[in-house]
Amino acid sequence: MKKLILILCMLLLLCSCADAATKIGLDRLNWSQSLPVGANVTLNEGYLVDAKLGGSSPEVTVGAYKWCDFVTDGVNDEVQILQALDTGKNVHLVGDLYINSNLTIDGRVNIYGDGPGRSAIIEKGVASIVFSDIIQTRFSNIEVKRDLGGSSKNGTVGINVERAAPFWSVYSIFSNLYVHGSDTDLVLGQSLPRNVVGLFSIIDCTFGPNPSDLVNPANRDNVSIDVRYGIEPKFTRCEIDGFNHTGLLIGPGKTNNVWIEDCYINGQDIGKYGIYIQNGDAHLISRIGSESCAEANIYISGGNCIRIDNSFFGGGGDTEKTGQCLVIKSDFTDIYDVTISNCRSAYATGSGGLHAQDPMIEITDGIGGEIHGIAFRNCEMWDNGYGAVNVTNAMEISIQGCNIRDFHEVYRTTAVSGAINFIGECSRGSVQNNIIGMSNQGITIQDTSWGIMVTGNNIYGTNLGGDAINITTTRPWTITNSTNYWMTWA
Repeated sequence: MKKLILILCMLLLLCSCADAATKIGLDRLNWSQSLPVGANVTLNEGYLVDAKLGGSSPEVTVGAYKWCDFVTDGVNDEVQILQALDTGKNVHLVGDLYINSNLTIDGRVNIYGDGPGRSAIIEKGVASIVFSDIIQTRFSNIEVKRDLGGSSKNGTVGINVERAAPFWSVYSIFSNLYVHGSDTDLVLGQSLPRNVVGLFSIIDCTFGPNPSDLVNPANRDNVSIDVRYGIEPKFTRCEIDGFNHTGLLIGPGKTNNVWIEDCYINGQDIGKYGIYIQNGDAHLISRIGSESCAEANIYISGGNCIRIDNSFFGGGGDTEKTGQCLVIKSDFTDIYDVTISNCRSAYATGSGGLHAQDPMIEITDGIGGEIHGIAFRNCEMWDNGYGAVNVTNAMEISIQGCNIRDFHEVYRTTAVSGAINFIGECSRGSVQNNIIGMSNQGITIQDTSWGIMVTGNNIYGTNLGGDAINITTTRPWTITNSTNYWMTWA
């Protein structure tokens, strides 16, 4: 019996030792030592509080929560963001962060949030996000907005990209950003020759104020995007609205190969210009919509080798007040080799707007230089308040395969000009194989224009007394192969 009692005591002792090895009370734990393999820790009410991953994560977090690696307090949060960037890891922004001074970023970084509405950088006063010299940088899923506290936002910039390395093998990407509230939301490029923005993609971003702010012009941005100096910046699936002056400005600095694809721009009947090109070569605008601008939905005042295709530009708000669809005017430099193909223009220059007596498309020389080599191919133009195309003092203007119709039908007025007009000294132009519906004149060749070829057009009207082709030029003019077809009905 004594032996049996002894054996039972030894078994109880062994069990208690095993239990002590695997269950450790927090009051007995020596935090300077590692836990034994398989040990358990009883947590406070089942929650792990103030825990860190000890550097094992590929990212660091910045935010106002205690579990963040860098905890912010809503004042000068740019300090904690920069500390996070110094780790060399991906930087994850959580919740709202407030910067009181410029947040200046350089090098190769990856900064992201949880999406607009969940992660925001709120700029106080004149503070900006400045990318001073970046390469292969990613900046995504963040809202950038300004909180001025009643002070003026004149001259402020939301995001200023001073330089992004123009190397063909490495590029930077901004994606899923919502930027609003500054005088200019995004600036690309600082100066030539070094501080330019190279291969750079802006994808799925929105620029403009909250919809509730649109009714107050003071809350609108002045210029949404300003591309000053760049080499092949690309805008894809972006939306721009709520601006007072320009949605997307290119120039006046030298900028080449700007690509604008699958984007939508809306001036809300207040913004002056949707896309304003002042300089540069080889710009491509494809599958975009630009509408409801008070002056012009697309304005080209300088630049060469520009392609616009498969796009719409015209009125979409108050159709009686919208400006011109497209203006090409050499205010800055010579303009040559511009092709507009498979595009649609409509609902412009209505009877109640500033451009009630202007054509929907205007090509005219300015103080900067000459215009030559403008081509329209397979375009459609309809429902405009005055005329379709006016060409003044320009050379080699070609309009081919277009459908031009329904002048003044919406506005119940009578045209005082032709559908297509060559004015001043135009030379070596052509109007071929178009369908033209006229409410007064069809095609006019005026002043000292010469060498305009008009052939193969189908011209029809509403018997208002105008001519299908009206020629009043004082210089020799030429209609080569002048087979045109027209009919007039009441």
